[in-house]
Amino acid sequence: MKHIKSYVSKIEAILSLRNEGTKKTKGTGLLASTKTTQPKASSELDIIANFVQGIRTAKEEMKNGNT
Repeated sequence: MKHIKSYVSKIEAILSLRNEGTKKTKGTGLLASTKTTQPKASSELDIIANFVQGIRTAKEEMKNGNT
């Protein structure tokens, strides 16, 4: 059970880092970046974190009634 909890905490840490990165304000100047870059999934943990994030967003959309 300890291994599962540590694995879940690692996934939560990855997702929280991603959320902090996406909450940055965008620049509005001439030289402001217009692209958003996502780090490539290079490990199994990143791939699983992508699935968890997708499931959570789908759950929120269903809960809020958005399609």
